[in-house]
Amino acid sequence: NRAIESYFRKEIEVLHLTTGERAETNAKRNLEIAEASLKDQPTEAKSYYLMANANWGLGKIDKAIEWFKKFVKASGSDEEKYQAYITLGDLADSRDYFYKAMELRPSYPGAYFKLGESLRKDRRFEQALNFTEIGLQLPKPDMTIIVHNPRDYDYNPLMIMMDIYLEMGEYQKAMKILEELKRLFPKDKRIQDKFKAFGEVFNISKQVEKATSEILQIKDKEKLKKYFDKMDSKIRQHP
Repeated sequence: NRAIESYFRKEIEVLHLTTGERAETNAKRNLEIAEASLKDQPTEAKSYYLMANANWGLGKIDKAIEWFKKFVKASGSDEEKYQAYITLGDLADSRDYFYKAMELRPSYPGAYFKLGESLRKDRRFEQALNFTEIGLQLPKPDMTIIVHNPRDYDYNPLMIMMDIYLEMGEYQKAMKILEELKRLFPKDKRIQDKFKAFGEVFNISKQVEKATSEILQIKDKEKLKKYFDKMDSKIRQHP
């Protein structure tokens, strides 16, 4: 049995990001700046990075991937390569880049969470849980690297872990995580909605367990038929 409580951190700092905190940028203007940089410094990693992000901003994913690949070859910084590999994994939808990021920075949780999320999509739940659990046990990276979203280190992986347990039918473990999320983020609407929806699922699951236990005790076929006839349709239809 997995010790769910060991992944809950009492010291988690809840940050409230305001809307409009990040100014919108003009994608075409970014590309012009990137192209100018590339013209002036055609062999510099920075130019490749600007080109990658500019194309990404314009939705030109294939070109963005191409420039990010050039960037990791040219960059002399493992921190920069780590971030680029994480982005490449997302853009190319490839776990290989997450593994490369993990090799560069095995003490950073980000790559583990990305691997967990990716494996979950392929329904490889046990492996997904293993990577997510490892990530939750690692310390958050400090601000010497770019942290795009502080919730990527608590809220998001816990939500993924909860969803995995739900898909596996491990409702009690899922509920434990959801209760902890509610404690950490009491005003979060997504959690409130999940709690409301999951409460019904959890109650049905408990009723199914009770009904299963009672059914196993009934030996008479006529009594068994009457029991099924009286059973709530939601319980009867439960897998």
